[in-house]
Parts: sequence; C-alpha cells; structure tokens
Amino acid sequence: MRKVFLSSIVLIALSLLSYSQERGDEWLEWGVNYGDLGFATGHSHAMIATDFDLEGEVRYLKAIEYNSQTPFGVSDTVPVTWRIVEFDGEPLWDNQIGTLTGNFVVPGTGVPPVYTEVVDNTPITGHFAIALSFADSMYHVFLMDESAVSNHTWFWKQNIGWVLAESVIFVPGAYHLRLLVSDDPVGTEENFLSADRESLRVFPNPFLDKINISYINKTAGHIKLDVFNAIGIPIEKLCDAWLPEGKHDFLFDGADLSGGIYLIRLATDNGVISKKVLRK
Repeated sequence: MRKVFLSSIVLIALSLLSYSQERGDEWLEWGVNYGDLGFATGHSHAMIATDFDLEGEVRYLKAIEYNSQTPFGVSDTVPVTWRIVEFDGEPLWDNQIGTLTGNFVVPGTGVPPVYTEVVDNTPITGHFAIALSFADSMYHVFLMDESAVSNHTWFWKQNIGWVLAESVIFVPGAYHLRLLVSDDPVGTEENFLSADRESLRVFPNPFLDKINISYINKTAGHIKLDVFNAIGIPIEKLCDAWLPEGKHDFLFDGADLSGGIYLIRLATDNGVISKKVLRK
C-alpha cells in the first residue's frame, strides 16, 4: 500500500446524479448510498467523485455535511477550509464563486458527521465543484462509495499540480460529503414583499438578450429597479422614481452580458423583491 502525501489542498468534484425539479430544499450527494461507508478493495474504488452540473438551474447553498473515517491511526480532527469554485475541465481553486467559502473541522472517527450551515445568497449554476483545503501537511485518507466513477476526484501535489485520482493508487479510509441547496435565497436580510401587495414578473428566464419586467404596484410610491451580477456589482439602473398605482413595464437589454446569473432587485417603500435570472 502506498501512502499519498498531499499538500494542503484536496479538491473533491462532485456529480449530481439526480435532483428534484421541484422547489424547496434538496441534498446534492456524491455516490448513490450516502449512508453506507464501506471500504474499497482496490485502486479503482479508492477515489470516487464527479463534479456537479446545474446547467440551466439556479441553487443557493444552505449547508455542508461531511463525514470521514481513518482507521489506520491518521489524525482526522483537522481544520478544513471549503470553497465553492468554478469547474472548467479541471479544478479552479482560485476561481471562487462569490463569497461561498468557510471552515469546519474534520470529525473524529466514530462521531456523527459535521453539519455546517451556510448563510450566503450567492447563486450557483452550471459546472461547479467544492474544494477542500486541509490545514495539516499530512496525507489525509479517503475511501469513496464503490458505486461511482473514479476519474473526477482531484488531488493537489505540490511538485506536480492537479492530479486525477486514477493516477493515485489505493488510499484507505472512508469519506462522505453532500450539499444542501435550495431554489430560494437563504439567510436574506431583505424584507420580501407579500404577494398580495406587489408582484414582479421577469420573463423569459433563462434569457438570451432581452428581459421583460412587469410590476403591479398597488400602492403609489417611490421604487428602485436595478440589475446586479452574481457578486452584487450593479449592472444597470432601470428605474428610480415615484410611480402611481397600476402595472408598469420595463425592458432590460442584456445582449452584451456574459453567460451567468444576474439579480433583478425591486425596492419600494414596503420592502424588497429579488428575482434571479440566467443569461444563457
């Protein structure tokens, strides 16, 4: 058995095998049977994971659940930094998506998994991965469920760079990771308006160039309508004026925008409504 010495970074790129199209919370799980630790008996079962692909969908991260077992005496109470990063054929540790990063400590052998809540409204879509950076310089042992494919797990080796799992021989241990995501923003500080007071429609979504925005104002007052990118940088101000009661229509031309997630934000005297849109 050969020990694999890692620098501090291990990138686990996970695959969304299936997910519900219904609104609400759902777990994005690596592997098939999340609750089964099990142990592999050879190289092909040692490093197993693939990346998530939410093309055409938008999600918000709510929590991370992590579990690992290291039966051969290697310390497994190690501080870990996680990041949600872009994935473009290989791990991109430096291409963090918005402010999606945090810390947790790897649980000790035989204790329940670590459940880390995430309060961040950065939207996630398309191809992405979760990257884990371990504080120690020791090798960390893993074993994946035998039901998945091994060629999308990545390790960082200081003298080589990113290395596919298929180039690493058997590494003992057990490991699980899953993400709780939602269709709705989480941890918001905004006061969302009641549907019976105001309404905001944005279509089409996803869009190619132009977006039609309609707003029914049941109470006359000052409104602000703005477009932001995924990290909160203003793109365009569509309205900043007093409007009477009634329906108001706006047109946003996003033909020059790059593909990705954008937010339509409406602020009135009563509160705020935010709508996420996807530029194809």
